[in-house]
Parts: sequence; C-alpha cells; structure tokens
Amino acid sequence: MAVVRRLQRPGVGGPRGVRGLLSTEVDTPLTAAIVGGHADIVRRLLEQGADPDVTRVRGRSPLLLATRLGREEMVDLLLEAGANNGGKGYDWRLVVSGLSLGHRRKVVTRLMEAKVIDFSSPKSSNDRGIALVFRDEAALLVELAREGMAGRRQRLTPLVSAVLLGRTECWRGLLLAGVDPDSHGTREAPPIVGALRLGEGETVRALVEAGCALDGELDGGTVRDAVGELLGGGELADLVARRREGGRGGSPFR
Repeated sequence: MAVVRRLQRPGVGGPRGVRGLLSTEVDTPLTAAIVGGHADIVRRLLEQGADPDVTRVRGRSPLLLATRLGREEMVDLLLEAGANNGGKGYDWRLVVSGLSLGHRRKVVTRLMEAKVIDFSSPKSSNDRGIALVFRDEAALLVELAREGMAGRRQRLTPLVSAVLLGRTECWRGLLLAGVDPDSHGTREAPPIVGALRLGEGETVRALVEAGCALDGELDGGTVRDAVGELLGGGELADLVARRREGGRGGSPFR
C-alpha cells in the first residue's frame, strides 16, 4: 500500500499527461494503481475486495480510466472483477477513438465482448469513433476510393467498411458486439450486398447466420437468390434454419 500512497501524490506516476490525471481524478488506491501502471497492485486490490466500479471525482470509473490510458491488462482485470459501464456521463466512443492505434484494437475488442459500449444503436452504427477502432477512417475511405467502391466524402458505417475491405477481424468483432447485420448508410448498399459482389463466402455466411435481410434486390434478382448461388441452396437453407432457432440478430461467434 505504500506504493499506492506514493502514487496519490501529485507529480508521481509517469508522463506529464498521467500526472494531470493524478492531480484531478485519482483519489482511491485502485485508480492510483491504474494511473501508475501497476497491474500487480490492481490485481491485489481487486482480490482483496476493492470495488471495481468505485467512482469518485468527476464520475470517472476505474474501467473508464484504464481504457483512456490503454491499459489492456487492467481492463481485463476490472472486467473479470465484474466492472460495468461506470462514468455514464462520458462518451465511450470518444474515449476509444482517443487511444493509440496499437492499444485501440485490443482494448476495444475486449470492451465489445463485454458489451461495455453499445455498438448496436443507430448513433453508434454511424459513429466515426467506432470506424477508428481498427483503422483510420480517412485512410480507409481513400483505399475504398482507389478501388472504386466509394467517394472520398462518403460516410461508411463500420460494418460496411470492414466487409468491403475484407477486414475479417473487424466485421467479426462488430457482429459479436451485436451490430445490426443490415446496418448501412443512406448512400451505401447493405453489408450482404458488398460481400456478395466480392464473392466473399465466409462473410456472406456470417451475415446470413447473424440475421441479415434476404429479400432485397441485387442485379435484377434477389439477395436470397445470390446467396443461394454462391453458397448453394442446401447451405442457405441450413443457415436460415439455424438463425430461426437462435433468433434474428444472434451472433454466430458466441
């Protein structure tokens, strides 16, 4: 505990940005250990019964603080201890988009699995911060433009972007988080259409099982016909039956 008490003194604990957090936000042993980067102390405090959701100054929870700092191991420890979405007055998507690219993917994937951030709401499905989870949006749009799939100023939803660029880890993570498999912007086709045009059987299979609509039109026919042609009628029937058992929108990755 001596280390924790030392961390609570202003000016101790790391870079200038971290010191600022100490002077304005840290007033518990748990948050002090998080800011100082001491995962062993965080683990010990939680094992000894520290509340993983204790919130003090400005409503910042330990989980939100660990996320802001990109402390992947501490995010895991807090979630395992039962931490939930504390600090409800803060925009988690904004917190996530402020992380470095290196930390962002690992931390956000963990938060997605724990359902800390709601990725299924209409606002979040078009949110720029979520598009930044796995790739910088500007670079993504430029790449799409070069391939003739989108104009540079077109706003693409994260799921459509991931499907068009073949980012398997990204679209799998979004479906796991409960994103609507049909989510798309007003100027873009649904994810299933992009996957079909690219001939991506794995993506098509996952979207169908997740509950995407099959009654849309595609190149003079229907989405259902195109899926049957790509995967085979028997497999399509199996996928449709499986999703009926699990309910529409159920993730095939759980």
